[in-house]
Amino acid sequence: MDEIDERLINKCINLRHDIHKYPEISGCETETKNRLISFISENTHLKIQDMGKWFYAVYESGKKVPGILFRAELDAVAIQETGSPQYKSLVPGVGHLCGHDGHQAALAAAAVEIDRTGANQDVYFLFQHAEETGEGARECAELLEDKSIGQVYGFHNQPGCEYKTVMIRKEGTAHYASKGIIIQFKGRATHAATPEKGLNSAFPLSELVTRVNDWNNLDSYIGDVLCTVVGINAGGRIFGMQASDGELCLTVRSCFQEDMNKLQERIMEDVKVTADKYSMEFNISYCDEFPVTEVSEVCSKILEDVCKKENVKFNYIENPDRASDDFGWYTMNTAGTVFYIGDGTTYPELHSSNFDFPDGLIPFIAKLIVAIAKHT
Repeated sequence: MDEIDERLINKCINLRHDIHKYPEISGCETETKNRLISFISENTHLKIQDMGKWFYAVYESGKKVPGILFRAELDAVAIQETGSPQYKSLVPGVGHLCGHDGHQAALAAAAVEIDRTGANQDVYFLFQHAEETGEGARECAELLEDKSIGQVYGFHNQPGCEYKTVMIRKEGTAHYASKGIIIQFKGRATHAATPEKGLNSAFPLSELVTRVNDWNNLDSYIGDVLCTVVGINAGGRIFGMQASDGELCLTVRSCFQEDMNKLQERIMEDVKVTADKYSMEFNISYCDEFPVTEVSEVCSKILEDVCKKENVKFNYIENPDRASDDFGWYTMNTAGTVFYIGDGTTYPELHSSNFDFPDGLIPFIAKLIVAIAKHT
């Protein structure tokens, strides 16, 4: 495949730098979206559909075959950037420290190239909000059914891996399912000298924490599960007052969706038993839900063929990633895969305060996207 025009790549690098300076957290990506819409409208003839929090552009081939979709994420993370690029974040406490600005620029470059050279099917370029919270893909997933999308592809840069090496999960689970669980107990306040007159949530909370290892090791699981305590709160530095209300926050994750359901049921049972033991009311709520990301062997094979044709080094990944990605909302009902591109073996980790997407990956990823879209 021909090299992508250098002038286009420079435009996309500048686009990334502008987006990097003005990061927006999940659900608030309005200006990021507007910058990308302006760039694509100024540099292509693609049809653009603004969906409010997100948007897509489409190359219409005029052929009655299933379309193909590529996803990039719009959101940044709530972490203060400590690196010192000339385009460093100007938003206090928020930074593009996961590489989503680079994903956007690469997908924009691919959109311009497909508009210029064409494809044998409709090609959708989806710029999705709120990946970090798991909400965005859930809202965008209807697009795949509405537009009869046959295949969907996602991608992510990966520190700790050889620069410009593509990593592919051949089939099955690529990313674990995960979910936040918030367990709240309603206590009753009393003086610290008369604890018997109150209800202290520290006791049921402590008892539940001791069950975490049991929850992680049920014989009925078919794969790996993990329950992690991410927060616990009861009382405070008021030494004349016994703790009353309290809260336990857990993140649960599993390789298989079936095991997620089993783990959640077991936690619910133990919470009910513990609440009864201490005569306390409780509430359980959930947040940041990510389904298992299942990848299609057919799509992974297409990616392998493209890498071989383009002389790109690739490796198959033996084990799924425990970290979650909301891309699973797309692969739940549509064939697809997610692939990873090495940032370099010594590159800063994702979400580290000095992370900055490598500009050299923009044309590399864009070429891969175009090659996949043109694959027959």
